[in-house]
Amino acid sequence: MARRLELLKIPSVRRVVLSCLLANIGAGMILLAMSWTVVGQQASVSALAWLMTCYWIPSLIFAPAIGAWVDRYDRRYVVMITKAVRIVVLLVAAVIYARYPGIPALLVLGFCMGTCAALYTPALLAMVRDLVPAKHLLDANAAVDVAFEIGFIIGMPVSGALLMLAPLPVVRVVTAGLFGLALMCLIGVRLGDDAGISPTRDVTRHAAFVQGLRYLLSHRRLLLMYSVQALMYVTLMTTSILLAPFAKVVLNLSAGEFGAIEAALSLGVVVGALILPASAQRWGYGPALVMATLAMTRCSRWRRPSSVPCSCTSSSGVDWPPGRW
Repeated sequence: MARRLELLKIPSVRRVVLSCLLANIGAGMILLAMSWTVVGQQASVSALAWLMTCYWIPSLIFAPAIGAWVDRYDRRYVVMITKAVRIVVLLVAAVIYARYPGIPALLVLGFCMGTCAALYTPALLAMVRDLVPAKHLLDANAAVDVAFEIGFIIGMPVSGALLMLAPLPVVRVVTAGLFGLALMCLIGVRLGDDAGISPTRDVTRHAAFVQGLRYLLSHRRLLLMYSVQALMYVTLMTTSILLAPFAKVVLNLSAGEFGAIEAALSLGVVVGALILPASAQRWGYGPALVMATLAMTRCSRWRRPSSVPCSCTSSSGVDWPPGRW
């Protein structure tokens, strides 16, 4: 904690962390608002799965070219442009949804927000690398990750409470305002003298992609890490898709209560971001990752006792397996 607080004394780092906090309050608000609205209009797992697919498919489609594209431009401007685009998209979506409410409009919004996120995340990670020396990179990334998840912890319950008081377009306008504040925080950020310099900057995008792919395939340990990360993301996305219909149909929760459940996931990420870097520095990256993976595996084995009754069939057509979760 002392090292991270020391990093926050650097004005540019402080601005980036604050920008991440505000942006993810907005991101948490809009994700929960879209998910809960879809479940409210059509209480089915497939409808929410389509929304999540629209949100994440840009990352899958554009991933091969994003790295080479980010290397060619100032990462700070890429981050700022994605925030500005999100503001415009949210305001336009608020107007359209007010006149034509429905799931198709939400799917289009999810795709646009996912496209911005696909560009924003790698540019932000590269920008953090340009802010601090290599020896402080782990602490800087952990600080940014904590800001990300604290934003979700704040944004999701706030969004749930706001949805009980105001329609979805109002939530979108408030979210656009948060992205505007996040954009303003990045004004004045100063990167290092060698920021943006990449060994693939002067080659074509296709050549840069081929070089990156060859590098990945030649480092089996890195390929293994990517595979583990992909499997964890699949697990987390599956849980997110099942959670909203389950909370509404089986548990009969309100939007605010569902937001609190989603915030609990981000709270766990914050705790992990505080513990894992220290563990990695003390025992090494491998043991720390194995410990975290085993902890996740152990938690996922929890089961509800089959003796506890549960209403598992709803009038909405969503059937849940009886007995165990």
